[in-house]
Parts: sequence; structure tokens; C-alpha cells
Amino acid sequence: MKGIIRKLLLAAASLSLIACGSSGGSSAGASSSGGGSSSDTLHFELKTGILDYADYEYVGKGFYAGGSGDPEKTVCFNFNYTNLDSDPKSYYQDFWVNAYQNGTELDTASGYSYSNAPETVENTSKTVLQNGTIKVGVVYVLQDDSPVTIIAKHNGGSEKSNQLILTLEPYQDNSFDMNRIYGYWEGKDDTSLTITSSKVTLKYSKSSSTYRDNPNLWTDASNLHPDVSEIDPLRIEEKDGTLHLINETYDFTQTENWPEGEGGTELKTAELGETITTEFAELSFTESGHKPELKYSNTTGGSEGSYGGHITFSLIVGRETPGKEHLYLEGTIKNTSSQDYDPEDMKVKAVINGTTELEGDVTALSGGKSLSSLNPMNSATIVLHTEMDSSLVNDISSLEWYFGFDRNFSGSSKGDPSESRYYYVIKAK
Repeated sequence: MKGIIRKLLLAAASLSLIACGSSGGSSAGASSSGGGSSSDTLHFELKTGILDYADYEYVGKGFYAGGSGDPEKTVCFNFNYTNLDSDPKSYYQDFWVNAYQNGTELDTASGYSYSNAPETVENTSKTVLQNGTIKVGVVYVLQDDSPVTIIAKHNGGSEKSNQLILTLEPYQDNSFDMNRIYGYWEGKDDTSLTITSSKVTLKYSKSSSTYRDNPNLWTDASNLHPDVSEIDPLRIEEKDGTLHLINETYDFTQTENWPEGEGGTELKTAELGETITTEFAELSFTESGHKPELKYSNTTGGSEGSYGGHITFSLIVGRETPGKEHLYLEGTIKNTSSQDYDPEDMKVKAVINGTTELEGDVTALSGGKSLSSLNPMNSATIVLHTEMDSSLVNDISSLEWYFGFDRNFSGSSKGDPSESRYYYVIKAK
């Protein structure tokens, strides 16, 4: 993946994820400006090559390597170049383009990062075979919002094109506030991308557990385009209200926009026996109670009278302790995603009589054995549990289990459940 996503356009809560550039239209009318004929297009043909104006685009905010330029005044003019010679050659061997405003030649952009420039800029140095065509770009710094005159010249000769006069659309800032874009994306080839204000995780495919985790928390605009990881640049596009992160290889479509602002995650109420369905799991809790010991057993072996006998596996989730009782909420979980995950990475607390809060633990098990990884389309028993004084059990008039987890259980098992992306409560008593 060219080193997997080289520069992820991500920031913390106040930062933006920026597109590589905002695309402009073609010409907007022609007018006369001394020195030759004017036209609403540009077609310049030599015996050795042809140059046709295509369109223009403003560069992105990562264009200037040191932040020393103004992307709102930096425009890339694009042309289609065709080589008519029998030998391979590049655009520069045939043509040179000049741009003018207010009768004065514009400066070409300098001090920029080629890796963050429109692809057409890099194409100016690429060679093409005879009759081959490539789209090339030349970048200029505007003086103001007045019309731009473009003239192409024969590099090494005296010929020059007609004058193309463009009235450019104003620069549009295509940035997105972090609170708007952070969330979960699904892409081609079973890929998924998880983005928060502090974490970026790319999961390749359902056959691979490889991922990239960058815990850096970016805090200012100068960090929008550093080489923070070996990633191909993604641009952001909005289509019919859906955000896409796109490059030449990947198109991630946002399937979940996580909650914004101070309100946190929405708390959802579930009932005992109800199936909780997410994009990656199905959970159903069917039993709640208290026991001196939480023990789960499974007996395996041959039929009666066969060699080997029977063996019982027992997992003690909560060992019997004098003066203690174990509260529990038990059910099943099914992995409906395309990758393995650890369902024990869930945050839990029990609230007794509406006031007393006890942090809980999570145990997933199958066949009397603990599970740290649940395979796709497999199911397991899941138990939420905590411990309290036996003398207080009879004083319980209400018991609520609060639990939360992140996408594909990618978070931690410790902390406040309300900090999770998926947040539920079950009233067990």
C-alpha cells in the first residue's frame, strides 16, 4: 500500500482533515489582452508535440513543506500533453507555460513538497512514448482575484500559443472539523479504518490481523502533513452527505460517525433476553444473580465404556471467598465481523440501589475454557461480574449493569463505560 497511508490528514478535536486540492473548472470567458489572439481554450500544436488546456485546481494545505506559502493563492493549471516524436520525452522538452495577472508575469510556487502536490505536477518530468498523452500541471502564485492570462511557448523555439484568459472561482476551504469526520470507515477488499482524535488503526483484510496504530495527538495546523507514519495520502470527499477517504488504491466510506460534543456516547437501554445487534457483534444477556462462586464447567470424552473416560474442564470466574458474594450477568456473544477480536475488552460497572457503583470484570468462555480471541461467526458465553460483601446482598433493591465497548472491541477493559462508542444498560433487578 506504498507503505500504507503515508500522511493521514487527521488532527485532534480542533484540527482538519484536508483534501489534496479543490478542483476548479475550465475557462470562464475570454477577453482581448494585447500581444495575440485570445480564446476560451488553449490548443498549441507543434511538429513535435501538442498541448491542450484541461482545468485548474487550488493546492491543498499540505502543499507548502514549511507552511511558508498561501494555498488560497496557489493554483495548478493542468494541460494534456501529447508527444508526436518517435523518441520518448517529457512535456518540458516541448513546452513552457507562463501565467500573468494585471499585465505582470506570476511567480511559480517554490518551497513546496512534491509528495503533497497534485499528481499532474510530478507528471511534468515523466516521459511518454510517441502519440502518448499525459496530464501535466504547472503551479503559480496569484496576485489577487483578477483574470489570469496563460500563454504556452515552444521550449527552444519562438512559437507561442493564443492567449487563454481565465476567471477563477474563489478558493474553497475543503477542511472538515475533527468532530465531524472521526468515526469508522469500511473500504474495498474487506478493509476497515478506525479514526478517533488520538488513534488511527488500519485493518487490511479479514485474512490478516496486521494494523497500524498511531497514538500521537496532533495539536496544531503545522502537524497536518508531517511524515508521522508510512501512509499514502488520503483525500476527503463528500458525496450525498457521506464522507469518503480516497486515494488511488482505497475508497473508505464512512459507516459510523461517532458522537460529537460534550454529550458523550448515547446510553441505550436493553432488556434481559433482548439481542443487542451491532455491525460486528450480537449480544444477549439472559441471566442475572449472585453466587458464592462463579464456576463454569464442560465435560468431554468418549462414550460410556470407551478408553480415556470423561474429563471435566472447570473455569473459576469468581472464586469462593469467605464474606464475599459474586454478582453476575450472563449471556452469549456472537462475532458477526470478518476478523478475530477479544470480547473481554469491555468496560463494566454495576450500580446498586441507584447509588453504589462497583467496577466489573468480563470473562468470555467456551467449553469450560477462557477465550482471549473470538473467531468470526463463532459464539461464546460472556459473563459480567463483580464482588461485594455477602451481608449486603439482601439489601439490593435495584441492580443495573452498565457496559460499553469500542468497534470490534478495540478498546480497553478498564475505565468508565460511558467513554465507549457503544454504551448500554440492563436493569437486572
